[in-house]
This record gives sequence, structure tokens and C-alpha cells, in this order.
Amino acid sequence: MDSEVVRLQADNAALVAEVARLRAALDLRVDKVSAEDGAAAATAKDETAARECEAYCPSHSLSTEQVQRYSRQLLLHSFGPEGQDALARGSVLIIGAGGLGSPAALYLAGSGLGRLGIADKDIVELSNLHRQVIHREGRVGMHKVDSAGEACRALNSQVVLDLHRDGIHPGNAVSLVE
Repeated sequence: MDSEVVRLQADNAALVAEVARLRAALDLRVDKVSAEDGAAAATAKDETAARECEAYCPSHSLSTEQVQRYSRQLLLHSFGPEGQDALARGSVLIIGAGGLGSPAALYLAGSGLGRLGIADKDIVELSNLHRQVIHREGRVGMHKVDSAGEACRALNSQVVLDLHRDGIHPGNAVSLVE
């Protein structure tokens, strides 16, 4: 009788382990399907927004990718494709890639600005990271403009970046803003 109990306990343990393995496999499949559904839904949402924009503003010089990317701001009556075109032709110079300059650079790069200049002579320090959101731990010791440039390029590879490691001073101020 004892051997029968031991055998049943072993069978039970094997079945419990098999159920746990199958549940884990099922969870992985559910997560994969959910991720695929989420990506498909996001793509469908972008395509729908692009079609809505096309209906609202049928003539413009924006590519399909640009319409999808900037669709939320294109739908604003006060902005539209004309505003996006102007933004793409525009340029901004940010003096300092610190507490105010770093989020400004990210927002401008993400918005579709054509050319972004960043002037800063400082180096990324560990004490910058909690308030200068453009920089990362791996960039400590790097020039702030190079760190900011990497972040802006990662967000929008189409933005043209002018990075000025020597900051702004009387000798270069006029040339930076021309």
C-alpha cells in the first residue's frame, strides 16, 4: 500500500509540473498574441488617422509616413498641413542642453522640425540625470550636445542637427543664429 501511495504522489507531482509548464507556455502565447494585436491596432489607428487627415486636407506635400506620424497635429484646424510644412522648413537654436533645453530639444525633434541647433559646452554629469531628461547614465562624461543629438536622432531620424560643442560666445553668436 505504501508503494502505491508513493507512486500516486509521484504521478501527482509530475502532473502538477506538467500543468505548470503548460500554463507558462500558454501565458507566453497569450502575451505574444496580445503584443501582436496591440501593434496591429496601433498601425490601424495610425492608418485611420492618416485617412482622416487626407479627407480633411487632400492637397499637401507630406509623405504618407509624415501624415501618419504627425496626424494628431495635422488635424488641428489652426495647424494643419501648412503648419507642418512650415515646421519642417523651420529651424530653432537651443542654447544649453540642460534642464530647459533638453525637453525642448526632444519636443522640437519629435514635432517634425526641420533643423535643430543645440549649443552647449558642458559635459553630462551624474548630477544632471534627474532633471535633464535627454541624457542617460551611459552618456555621463559625454558632451551634452552629443548626448542630446543621439536622443533627438533616436526620436526622429529626419531632423537635421547642428551641434555646437563650444556653446555660444561673442565669437560665434552671430554665425550660430544665421
